[in-house]
Amino acid sequence: MVFNYLSWQMQYRVIILSIFCFSLSLLSAQEKDEQEAINLVYLEAGGFGGFGSLNYERLVFTKDYFQVGSRLGLGLNRFKDFRNKFNPDISIPIGVNFAYGTRIKGEIGIGTTYTNIVHAGPSLGVERSSEIHGNLLIGVRFQKRERGALFRLGYSPIFEKFSKIRHWPYISFGWSL
Repeated sequence: MVFNYLSWQMQYRVIILSIFCFSLSLLSAQEKDEQEAINLVYLEAGGFGGFGSLNYERLVFTKDYFQVGSRLGLGLNRFKDFRNKFNPDISIPIGVNFAYGTRIKGEIGIGTTYTNIVHAGPSLGVERSSEIHGNLLIGVRFQKRERGALFRLGYSPIFEKFSKIRHWPYISFGWSL
């Protein structure tokens, strides 16, 4: 019982931190060089979004070689349900990434993922269940300071329901704008 209480407390804090950091990115009014890229859009296989997701990341802070970005994504997995009808599982990853380096950057991150998954209910009816999971990431990012291509690669453990650990690699391709 105590573990479940602590689990909910940790979930609450991660969700609030993620929403706060993403909100900061929308309110960020830093002076930027016209060529400096602060918006990142990338497709990610593995990682926070599960099997795959489309992500938007906004750099909320950049100083010399250090970057802080908040991210929001959308993943649609298993497009058809057990009845072979279009009914995708949904994942919404939210997180904060910290990167350090020039063109090749080390990155770490923390976040949470909301999932909404379809499964068979009583008498084979369709039911959906929603869950929240914790995420970490450690990897490398290949990104120029100015606009251009983006590549990410690393390891991202997912804390399923903040208790069971699933080990996920991730790879991302995208563009910095």
